[in-house]
Amino acid sequence: MAQQQFIDAIGDPETQRFARLSSATTLQETLVQAMKHEAAQQASRGSYRVARQVKLDNPEREKGRCWNCGANDHPSVFNLPAKISFSGRKLAESFGNAPDGTIQVSSLRNTGNGLLLRGFINGRSCDMVIDTGANVTLVRADVFQNLYPKPAEVRMKPISLHTATGERAKVHHCVLLSIQIGSKIFQHKGYVADIMDECIIGLDVLRQFGLSIDIGRNLLRTSDEDIPLLTSQQLHNFQACQVLALEDTQVPPRSECVIKGQLENTKVIPKFAILQGDSEAPSRGILVAKELIDTGQDVIPVRVVNLYDSARAIKKGSCLGNAEPAVLIKRNHPVMQESKREDNVPDHLQQVWEETKKELQPGQQKELATRLATYGNIFAKSSEDYGRTDLTKHRINTGESNPIKQAPIGCPLLDVKKRKPC
Repeated sequence: MAQQQFIDAIGDPETQRFARLSSATTLQETLVQAMKHEAAQQASRGSYRVARQVKLDNPEREKGRCWNCGANDHPSVFNLPAKISFSGRKLAESFGNAPDGTIQVSSLRNTGNGLLLRGFINGRSCDMVIDTGANVTLVRADVFQNLYPKPAEVRMKPISLHTATGERAKVHHCVLLSIQIGSKIFQHKGYVADIMDECIIGLDVLRQFGLSIDIGRNLLRTSDEDIPLLTSQQLHNFQACQVLALEDTQVPPRSECVIKGQLENTKVIPKFAILQGDSEAPSRGILVAKELIDTGQDVIPVRVVNLYDSARAIKKGSCLGNAEPAVLIKRNHPVMQESKREDNVPDHLQQVWEETKKELQPGQQKELATRLATYGNIFAKSSEDYGRTDLTKHRINTGESNPIKQAPIGCPLLDVKKRKPC
């Protein structure tokens, strides 16, 4: 009885039929046979899998009419029309290449949790949504109409746009777009469709031009640049945020130092921002350096300079500057620079470097090599290379002793002839 109930409850018709025809006599044997059949089915499936049922846009096809000859008695199943929409996502090993007749996107509208950036399409500024679930790049119809000059159109077959939730939209054109992300400009094919966002950057652009997403730091990485990714709220509702002094500080005269600061409000601010000095700071004799800050830190280091001959006080809570969202971060590859400095240890310090690094850890070795390469010019190259400097002066305190005047010591006549006249 339990064996029969188990067979009736199997959802897959093929597995249920296989279980009925098997020679199993107990519930455990039936379960083993059913699991073997299911495993064989999974292993023998092709590279494509339809997650949900296919729906055809042509109503005549649903009535059973053949598209080849027009007869109603033998519908053709081998010659499907180009316009097809799926109520679910079609998964493939070659995801990122649009199959004929379909375009896949995650959603037709941004739900507020997506990642956006401010870019340009044919010179026009627009907000771009980074969607790894889209296999092509899409542009909204009204954005395309405002582009000047108009992009060149590319011939295409009738295409239907669908999402994982079953939404559909019309695709109007296929055009060649000039997409600027950061300082990079890419020429790529895009589709004009009825979507809610201005532009959706799909997986095709990310793959072709080597772009990667750092989810942990909310960055879109190119070969040498980092572009901060913002939420919709950060992009449209952001207001300049003040950076305040965290504690009372005395800045010595004619000097610079790093003081502690904190953001006034961190609710609607991106992870990376640019600190701009307060316009009233120069009148107080204090200059604030422009710098890139990480808004996720509780304490923000701020570099200030005192221009006066007397010490200047910075009170707790005073405004040091404003934080504005960073649009582009240029990477300078510090790791590559350090390795280059390690290879360029000066020749006259090679012996010191070779003898010292044996007793140091790898991290300490790298730090020592960097120091030797940076400050190698202050080391004597030989026993006679003492050098001179006018950067500092000193006094010799003789106490109460009077200066002693002595006649110059005479030189032998032989040495006098050899000496050059002054």
